[in-house]
Amino acid sequence: KIDVAPPKLMAEILVLDTYAKMRSSKGARQLWRNLDGSRSMQCSLTVKLPGAFQERLIELWVTWDVFVDEQGRETYITANAPMEEYDGETRYELEGREKMVVGESRGFDIIRPLSDNTCEWTRVQQADLK
Repeated sequence: KIDVAPPKLMAEILVLDTYAKMRSSKGARQLWRNLDGSRSMQCSLTVKLPGAFQERLIELWVTWDVFVDEQGRETYITANAPMEEYDGETRYELEGREKMVVGESRGFDIIRPLSDNTCEWTRVQQADLK
């Protein structure tokens, strides 16, 4: 449970290119919105590993939807998967991609309202840094 309205939490999860998030990232981060005219996004980010390990590049396809239950309550769902699973045509490449090891990540978030300013948040995330 978290003390925030569901739409605010949804915005915090999906707005990946705020100044604060870009500055706090230790690697490169690039976001492209509205892939092929849809609400899909491509997020390419790098992860720096300790020591002499080579940087990892994670390229995510991110999308979301809102479902309304029988009582009229909205449930927000986000999902992310490797860009290879995106079946659209538009794809972007981060500069320097050829120098990085490409990892994978996938996951989803489910945000259900409990009251006007509290919600239940479930996140499942899996990463393979190769």
